[in-house]
Amino acid sequence: MMRRILRSIAVALVLGWGLGFSRQCEAQETESAGQQPGRGTLIVVVSPGGEPEFEELFRDWAESWRRAGEAGQLQTHLIGVDDSSTNDLDVLKETLATAQSEVNLPLWLVLLGHGTFDGRDTKFILRGPDLTIPQLTNMLASQQRPLAIIGAHSASGELIKELTGPNRVIVTATKSPSEVNFSHFGGFLIKALSAPTSDLDKDHQVSLLEGFLVASRMTQEFYEADGRLATEHALMDDSGDGTPVRAEDFRGIQPVDPEIADGARAHQWHVIPSDSERQLPAEIVQQRDALELKLAALRRQKGALGEEEYYRELEVILLDLARLMQSGPTPPANAP
Repeated sequence: MMRRILRSIAVALVLGWGLGFSRQCEAQETESAGQQPGRGTLIVVVSPGGEPEFEELFRDWAESWRRAGEAGQLQTHLIGVDDSSTNDLDVLKETLATAQSEVNLPLWLVLLGHGTFDGRDTKFILRGPDLTIPQLTNMLASQQRPLAIIGAHSASGELIKELTGPNRVIVTATKSPSEVNFSHFGGFLIKALSAPTSDLDKDHQVSLLEGFLVASRMTQEFYEADGRLATEHALMDDSGDGTPVRAEDFRGIQPVDPEIADGARAHQWHVIPSDSERQLPAEIVQQRDALELKLAALRRQKGALGEEEYYRELEVILLDLARLMQSGPTPPANAP
């Protein structure tokens, strides 16, 4: 029984990730169709710097996000970086409302800059009225799209508690609203997401999980090199349970504790996807991602399942993945 299951798994790997040389010519013909604009939407909201050095830094980080978004064929919106508005809260409301028209493609929301906490309320600083967490909660209440919220600002830790939910990835620069000092994490995050060296699993693309892990390490190294205790500790939640994790909870891209439910969904988010990823139709990506999440859930249950049952269920998922990937377009011969 076990040998049969292992043989099936091997076949699944060959079929699903080898994808068959016989279809390469067809894939080359469909390459341009598979790389259409509109993989998703990226909204970057930038605080006023308050001081010239922060103003320049925030603009540089925002520009890096813009370049990454356009390289990844995301519809990219920057709010707070030009002189066309004195009320960025209204602009954000309008932009998010417009983004609701597309229900399947991912939506990235990056809050970049300064946050405050007065002991009761957390706010993200904007030109004009500031953004509160209840306001953001209301803006996103009817949002059906897969959503990544990145609080790249001080006092951002409360976002996870208030905004966690199904089909959402939330990353914050701080572990609590009381970490109110200037946050460097946002700059390191976009640097990590744009750097090939952050590709920890060598699949030719950098996921949000990988970016989070690398940026967390870079942030810690920054404080150590400066001889200071870190005043920010990044968190991530992508399981919807409201219990966040830190980079220290991972070895490579896998959780140290097999019971940790976070990481798998964030590993499916890429600002700049690989060439082969761009070839896949959106419906194939959605089905593949669902199967990968199912696979991650099965791995967490491995200790509670008997060996035979575990491998039987593993076989079913891997064969489903293989059939799905074989049904999609094959990357060209020189694709990674």
